[in-house]
Amino acid sequence: MNIDIDIKFLKTVLRRLIECDTQSFNKDDFEIIKLLKEICEGIGMIVETIPTKNNPNKINFIAYWTKQPHKIIFSSHFDTVPVGDLKEWKYPPLKATEEIELKTGNVYVYGRGSADMKSGLASQLCILKYLQDMQMKIRDSILLIVSSEEEDGTLGAKDLVKQCPELFTSIELIIVDEPTNLDIGISEKGELRLKVECHGISAHASSPSLGLNAIEGIYSLIQWIKKDLPLSPDDTNQTTFNIGTIKGGNAPNVVADYCVTEIDIRTSSYISVEDIMNHIKTIIASIESTTRFKFVLYEESKELPVTTDINNKYVKLLTKCIYKEMPKSSIKRMAYATDAAAFAHTQNKPQVIIFGPGNEAVIHKPNEYVIFQFVEIATKALVSFLSEMNEE
Repeated sequence: MNIDIDIKFLKTVLRRLIECDTQSFNKDDFEIIKLLKEICEGIGMIVETIPTKNNPNKINFIAYWTKQPHKIIFSSHFDTVPVGDLKEWKYPPLKATEEIELKTGNVYVYGRGSADMKSGLASQLCILKYLQDMQMKIRDSILLIVSSEEEDGTLGAKDLVKQCPELFTSIELIIVDEPTNLDIGISEKGELRLKVECHGISAHASSPSLGLNAIEGIYSLIQWIKKDLPLSPDDTNQTTFNIGTIKGGNAPNVVADYCVTEIDIRTSSYISVEDIMNHIKTIIASIESTTRFKFVLYEESKELPVTTDINNKYVKLLTKCIYKEMPKSSIKRMAYATDAAAFAHTQNKPQVIIFGPGNEAVIHKPNEYVIFQFVEIATKALVSFLSEMNEE
């Protein structure tokens, strides 16, 4: 099957998305919503915007051709992590800059969000344009969801599920265009974000034995959690632990009576979030029973793991389609969490495939990039996938 996608449209949309500032700390989403509305209405789609309940300036975006029950979700998010230190970037991070690799001819497109996940979103929009241009009936089965606040713990997706559960009642498949480097992701880890406070006793630094250093209390807790964290039997799908922040103490000459840490734990599909939480509570109780430290544990957010069977019909079909374009593609388990964690546990328990052009090794870093040829390949593979479904 000869698939003639609109390359000019794809490249233009990718550039416009990258150059639209959607860093997660921005106060509102108005600019990106305006851009998405223009693009989707331009290919004949009906659009809706759904402000989140906690902050009406943060907005989820959906688009479709008909109101009939949808079977497939195209899942993307438009927000990005902050650009960070500008000195670390070789090109301006909010400008799409192309660099051609002479040896391969590959076109590298640099910019914040290029890999995570504006290239995936651009690919989805190009696919939708193709379906409209070819008047393929499967387009009526597709619901595009572009969420806000994904980088802040999939807050937008969770809010959408709560506000609009009817969107998900008939969904059978969720296609997430997060970066997989053209591999096929069949699972994602759960995520548990915790905040832990430790309360000690202040004293003069010259007499530390008269106090109780809360920083040491947090340190002890972290070491214990890391040592006893329940492990997965699958080394390729391992539970991970990251200390994101630690703040404590007021001055070098004072024993710190307070310390707080924020922790990110990614759980494998073999270990439940609840098991991890109960394990940490047990460790805290043990430390408190043998010391004078007092801890307060807060569950900031949690995501359940998502798994699709490797023999699922959608996985097999996409594998066949991507192998035509990229024979070296593989099936793998993803380390990160996506909006699918919110969508997959809705009423119909839809299947999830994670597949996108970005390389997960470069996301959330300076000099983030995507290879444009990979964006083309991802787009053609999914068009082929949907074309075969269209004929069923």
